[in-house]
Amino acid sequence: MDKISIITTLYKSEKYVPELYKRIVSSLKGLNVDYEIIFVDDCFEDNALNLAKELQANDLNIKIIKLSRNFGQHAAITAGINNSKGDWTIVIDSDLQDLPEEIPNLYKKALEGFDIVLAERVERSDSYLKKISSIFFSKLCSYLSGLDIDYKTSNFGIYSKKVLDNYRSLPESKLFFPFVIQWLGFKKFKLKVAHDPRSLDSSSYSFSKLVNLAFDSILYSSTKPLLLSIKIGLFISIISFTFSIYIIIKKLVYGIPVSGWASLISSIWFLSGLIICSIGLLGAYLGKVFNESKKRPTYIIEEIFKKD
Repeated sequence: MDKISIITTLYKSEKYVPELYKRIVSSLKGLNVDYEIIFVDDCFEDNALNLAKELQANDLNIKIIKLSRNFGQHAAITAGINNSKGDWTIVIDSDLQDLPEEIPNLYKKALEGFDIVLAERVERSDSYLKKISSIFFSKLCSYLSGLDIDYKTSNFGIYSKKVLDNYRSLPESKLFFPFVIQWLGFKKFKLKVAHDPRSLDSSSYSFSKLVNLAFDSILYSSTKPLLLSIKIGLFISIISFTFSIYIIIKKLVYGIPVSGWASLISSIWFLSGLIICSIGLLGAYLGKVFNESKKRPTYIIEEIFKKD
């Protein structure tokens, strides 16, 4: 009999925990599997942790991991993965936009021979602005990271033990779950699923958090931005050199004086800004190297609640 681990992170989740649990358990009925539900508390000051403890009092299959502070969603997912025991592991957000009722479909598809089955949302039930920003960031991240980042998929999916054993073996302190899953490879399938609108509150990811997440994900996943800055610098150098030859020829042949200071100042400002951005990009990469060199853990667990 297979064992399935269901991992969900608790952050602004107080309103969802009881219904999420009820729907997860209901979806597992009839699958003939053993299961564990792992709630990872990412330290938002609400009552989600206590609600999870109340559920645990009546269900020995619940494990609760309380982190020492807020480390972010991807660190919390990693904490859940490192403490899961299942043959298959399902990662699902706690806000009920991803439907627990899709769990049997994901599992049955995985049994057809897939190591990873990702939930592909047929129609995202988000605001127009969030849809547009998600498309933009996924395209940008795909280009700069060299990975296939699809805005229709997220963390929701089922992953084999083989996949997660390799995930656990990675030495980085920063692991961005969807990026790493794409990088790992293995046999994947995207299963079309429904996506419910957020009904009770706003997303915990503000626009600035999404920008920071995309920026960090790219820097930790690829050196392509550095190579791109080199290409841009070479392109501008070629254009500048060509324009300089044009000015010299114009001066020698036609005797026309060099243009005024406005164009010169504009060029200086443009190139100075480009140089500063390139130095800043290099500094960002050095900062990531510095953080990795400290070898700090991805997360710190304050306490694990489980019933034996």
